[in-house]
Order: sequence, then structure tokens, then C-alpha cells
Amino acid sequence: MTANLWAHGWAAGGAAAAALWAVVAQAAIVAAPYANDFSGGADELERQPPTRWTISIGRLRYQDTTADTTNVVDFATVTVTNLGGATPTNFAVSVKFEISSASESPAGSGERLSIGLVALADPALTSGYFAVVGAGEDIPGFEEGMAFYKDALFTNQTANFFISGPATDGSERWKLTLLGEYLAGDQLRLRLIAQNLTAATSVTNEWTDDSGPLRNGQTFGIVVAHTRYVSTIFFDDFLVSPGQGDDSLFLPAGVLFRDDFDLPLGVNGWMISGLLFPIWYGVTNGMCFLYAQAGDMAGPWNNHYHLVRRDLASVSTGDVCWTLAVATFLPTNDHAQVALLVGDDADNFIRLSYGHVDGARRIRLTEETAATPDTRADEVRNFGSAPFWLRLTRQGGVYRAYWSTNGLWYHRVAGAATRDPATPSWFGFWAGGDLTFVGMPPNVAWIDLIEVREFPDVPQMTGVAVSGAVALAIRNLYGATTATVERCAHLPGGVWTNVAQWVVGEDSTNWLDATPPTGDGRFYRVRVQP
Repeated sequence: MTANLWAHGWAAGGAAAAALWAVVAQAAIVAAPYANDFSGGADELERQPPTRWTISIGRLRYQDTTADTTNVVDFATVTVTNLGGATPTNFAVSVKFEISSASESPAGSGERLSIGLVALADPALTSGYFAVVGAGEDIPGFEEGMAFYKDALFTNQTANFFISGPATDGSERWKLTLLGEYLAGDQLRLRLIAQNLTAATSVTNEWTDDSGPLRNGQTFGIVVAHTRYVSTIFFDDFLVSPGQGDDSLFLPAGVLFRDDFDLPLGVNGWMISGLLFPIWYGVTNGMCFLYAQAGDMAGPWNNHYHLVRRDLASVSTGDVCWTLAVATFLPTNDHAQVALLVGDDADNFIRLSYGHVDGARRIRLTEETAATPDTRADEVRNFGSAPFWLRLTRQGGVYRAYWSTNGLWYHRVAGAATRDPATPSWFGFWAGGDLTFVGMPPNVAWIDLIEVREFPDVPQMTGVAVSGAVALAIRNLYGATTATVERCAHLPGGVWTNVAQWVVGEDSTNWLDATPPTGDGRFYRVRVQP
């Protein structure tokens, strides 16, 4: 499989090039597909007005404390420059939200609070497509509708359908998904799905726009619109990806499995090995919590509790990346740890763990065969109370460990484990090893998501600069990976020339091109092949 990373931009010779490439670098970092669970902030989102949007405990909060008498329409948007450029590109955009509070002033005025998604053709928010769900009359019920805007004067605004959805009192968690599919004959098919994650119900409808020339969405975002409403709404897990994805799971490109913990573990297909106390594990507010109890899985210790696992063969039998996003874990007792595991049984597995082990907080990759554990990679690392990501990759029979503090750029832990790739039958996660607790375990791991994606992961460009030569800084190009840089003079229809090829290092890579001739435009793309 080949993964492509595009650096869209024009590099010209002379002093002007540095300033222009500085802008391009910021745009290129926001790569497609785009995802944000807001644990690392929301600086790349353009918020209008910014005073109503803030980050709060890993969520994007919208709060309006004034009962406006005129229509209020506020946006948080991100421009995804490489979703398709000028070419109409199928898209999927989704977000989760929870209405913390909402009230009309005066009550019973019949106004509506609408929450929606946008796929816009320009960052000025004047042309493109809107899909909204709305609740009114102090949230007695829930409806969904769709409207589209296609020009700056909004003359083509049309409400294309309304359907009644499940009743809500505002306390549930919801997920909205907008799917766009471009068809022949200047048509766009739009599908909106509103899922009540708390009640495990959903409503959906679709509509095809054939009214005239279409605008390709490049700016995607969240919209809140209302009149006479005071409200607080929390958003989480905002996602933009090319294509429609799987209609049942709405997974982004390359993702084979993902659980955001919106449903109880058993309902969502997980098996629990070593049941003890139900209050020591569970799902709440979009996170899974696991108490690190006294049991362990190391060597002869098979007294572990609450190993959360599922079948691996139904997800993938090939080269993959497993990622565990941990919102917080503060181990205080030695051996207390949270872990990502792949294995056959309690005596044969690969474990990537983070915890307080051997007197320090550290990341450790362990290979256990016939109840004999061997440490394959180890790094002292303290994440404190901040979110972190653990990633386990498999290439053939080789397993490697990575960590991240933003979910985008991963650092490799030196070392690797080797195992027959045909043998592991399950994957999962677990917390335990706290051998000293008394009573209620003090160390609890809050897990935001677990994901399995195709290998290699989508690479990320972390910087583009011109100081004489053009410099490209790239991450997520894993070990034993060959990268090719190609260059052309103009888009679209330009001729791509291979200008460099190299074997990528284990963490980050820089590539330098010669100083562009004055007035010479350059576009670059990076292709990787494991």
C-alpha cells in the first residue's frame, strides 16, 4: 500500500518565498483526513466569534450567555487543503456533542437551537452546504433538517427536508454525520445521520442537489444557530475524511476499527476476561475507565482482572497500527500500568504499557512466550496529568512501540519484538499490576479511544520553510520505509519529477531542495512505501 503526503503550495525564488511557504506550512499540517478530540487544543480551528468557543477538559465548548433577539450563527471551521483541491471530492464530516444547558428567553417563544455541520467552498463561509439538527421550545423534541447555500447573497438557501427524530431532554450524547457524494451531471448527494448515542437510536435522510453548478467543500466545521437561546454545548471527536466511508461505522480512510466509548463495552462487542467488581471499569461520557487493580499478567501471574479484548481476525490479519488514546493516568504505586495488548492467551502476548514500573514512570514493550516475559523496548517517560497516545505497530512479525502527546506525531521507542504474525488471535487493553493497594484502587486510567488502522499511518508534515533551500520536515514515516519526493512546476496537469529517494529514520526526517530560481513555482509531494 502506498500512502501519499501532499505539500500543496507554490515556492518562488527570492525573499518572498519564505513568507509564502510559512503560510503553506500551516495549511499542510492540517492533513486529510482531519481529526481532533480536542485533548490537544483547537488552535487550527477558525472560531467566529472566538469568545464563545473555548477548550474545556478535552472538549470544545460553545457558550452563549446572552438571549439574543436576532439570529446568531457561529462557526468553528478548519480548511483541509488536500482533501481534493479544486476537484470535487466525496467527503464525510462528523462531530459528537452534548447539550449541557439550553433555555429560551422568554420561554415558549418557539425559537430553535440548531446544531450542524458545514462543508463550504470558501473560508468566508459564504458558499457551500449546511446540514443542521435543531431543538426548540426548551428542548422538548428533536428534529433534523438540511439547507444549502451556494452564493454570497444566500439566495439559494433552501430547506430541503425535515424529519422528526427521537425526543430529547438535552442530556444525551449525539453524533452527527454528513456524507457528500459527487455524481455525474453536476449533482451532489447529501446524507445526514443523527445518532442518539445514549439511547442507541438514529434517524437519517438524504437529498440530491441538481440545481446548478456545484461548489467543492474545502472548509469544514461546526455551526450553532439560534435566536433567544442561552446555551452551553460541548463538542468532541470532530472528523473530516475523504470519501463516504463505511455507512454503518463512518470510519475514516484507512481505519479498520475504532471505539470512542459511546456505548457500554458489552453492547459494543467487547469481552471482559477476569471479571471482579463492575465499579472498577465501565464507560461514561465518551470514555472508558479502568482501575489498576492488584492482578497482573506477567510470567506466572494470571490473576488479572478486566482485560478488555475482542477478536483480531475480524478486524485485520495484516500489517496494522493499534492506537490507545489515554486522557489521563497518574500511577503512584509501583507496577501500576495501563496497557495495549495483542495475543493468544494469558501466557502468550505482546504488551505495550505505560505505568510506574521499576521506580519510574516509563513505557515498556514486553513479549511473553509460554509465561516467560522479555522486555524488548523500554523508555523512561512521564506524561504527568496530560493526555498521551500509545501506538503498537506490526510489520510482518515485527512489533514496535511509539508514543505521542498530540495524537499526530509519534516517537519510536528503541527496540522491537518479533512474533509469528499468524498466531495472535485477539487484541485489547487492560489496567492493573498495582500490587500494594488496599481497598479501592487509587490508580484509574481514563481511555478516550482505541483504534486499529492500516499500516503505514498517514504521514504528517510538521514544517515547510525556505531559507535559501526548501526544507520539508516529515514525521510518522516509520522505520524500514522508503520515501520519494516528487516535484512539479504547476497544478493541475503538471509533470511530476522524482527528485529524491531515501530510507526514512525511525522518528522524523528532513529533506532539502535547492533554492528555487527567481519566479519559479514549485509543488511537492511525498510518497511512502513500506
